[in-house]
Amino acid sequence: EPTTAEPTTLAPVVVTTTVTTAPLTTPEPVDATAVSVTVNAAAVDTSSTYSTVATLAAQFLAQAQSLPVGSAHYTQAMTMYNKLQEKLIALSTTAAPLTSAAPVVPAATAATQTSTTEDPGDSPLAPKETVGDGNPCNDDEESVSNVCYKKCADLTGGSHPIRTSPFSCCAAQPCTSSNTWTHFGMCSGYDIAGDAEASTNGKCPTTPGACLTNEEMFGDMCYLKCSDLTNGQYPHRSAAMSCCKTTGIGCFIFSNVQTDASYGNGGGAGDGNSGTPSSGHPPLTGVTTD
Repeated sequence: EPTTAEPTTLAPVVVTTTVTTAPLTTPEPVDATAVSVTVNAAAVDTSSTYSTVATLAAQFLAQAQSLPVGSAHYTQAMTMYNKLQEKLIALSTTAAPLTSAAPVVPAATAATQTSTTEDPGDSPLAPKETVGDGNPCNDDEESVSNVCYKKCADLTGGSHPIRTSPFSCCAAQPCTSSNTWTHFGMCSGYDIAGDAEASTNGKCPTTPGACLTNEEMFGDMCYLKCSDLTNGQYPHRSAAMSCCKTTGIGCFIFSNVQTDASYGNGGGAGDGNSGTPSSGHPPLTGVTTD
């Protein structure tokens, strides 16, 4: 007789799954200063070498001001700024004024240029500056790294008379962060020339020396005064060979500007002193030092 097989009972199968989870980690904080200094090429003025260097210097200074003082990238930006400032000064000092033709000097004028002395300080046109005081700049300026800045004593009302850098003035020695005032800027803040030179040269610091009394400074070079050259009609110098009726953007209007190669001359012709140039020239150190 057929029998029915007992049903087979399957043993339960246990499946074990092991999941390994890596420990969660907090991402490292991003150092906002860990960015190399950069240049915005689109914002660089390439109209001249001087303009190119000036706009690059301004970019590096702006970046330095946005970084923590003393950080690696602050130091990098300030190093680039200082090197470019040195280049600007070199360009201003060595750049000869552009001339379309050499001016013709009448024989009578040439005869009056017979040398009587090579010391420009002996010229009747020399400004009255203190000499022998160790200051190669104008009397209202002081020197740092052979660049002339407005005196800290005047900038701070006498409270911080010791200049420690282009941007800082100190109350007393020893100079520390607690007794030092800092005012960053490019041709602004404490980084400016004395009042006499700033009136015609803009506020940028200059090289040591001074112009003659019949000259004015433009781009760290000395030229005959536009007010004298044009009988007061175009009294503001706008370039080495150009004088303007007004200042600023108005000098881009051609009718406001008069240009002549002779406007690039210096004021030393006819004073009987071979040390005072008759062409445009850098500031004369002979009138501010022994």
